[in-house]
Amino acid sequence: MQLSLNAQAIRTNNQIQRIKGAIEDPFARYNISLRWDGQTLEGRLGGWWFAENLRLERRIHSLLGTVLSGAVRLAVSAQVSSQQLEIRISGSRHFERAIVFLGGQTLTGQVFQNDVAAPLEFQILHGKLSGKINHGQPIQLEANNTPDWILLTAAIIADAAQREVSKALLESLDAMGER
Repeated sequence: MQLSLNAQAIRTNNQIQRIKGAIEDPFARYNISLRWDGQTLEGRLGGWWFAENLRLERRIHSLLGTVLSGAVRLAVSAQVSSQQLEIRISGSRHFERAIVFLGGQTLTGQVFQNDVAAPLEFQILHGKLSGKINHGQPIQLEANNTPDWILLTAAIIADAAQREVSKALLESLDAMGER
């Protein structure tokens, strides 16, 4: 299966596609519930108490937008070509860049956090994406008729947002312990 920017992958699709999945943590589940209409990727990340709102808008071969909640504020830019996907995620305490090489059912690349590189690897087959970033928690997404690069973008952003939520919770618990 070749992942490319053929006319089918980049055309505007007015039909709404649901993207469902999660990041599985031994102690918690970080849900991913998004929708893609060909122009906008939007929805919720996280759980009932701590939910982040994701909204990205399409600009030709890129997506631009934000992930926002009380604990997380991230700006996101994703650029896609026929050979790679590059995502930049930045926030007040966070900067991350991911580069994924496209083609085939196995998608590999690296995530750079503060100049430290970590591997990522995903498998994609029949609208199901699964994999890990830096040997972390398993990420699984599912959607029919959604371009592979959109699923991959959603997975990478959800991983970054989940790590930001975890940091915020730990900082909050540390602050409570100091009182």
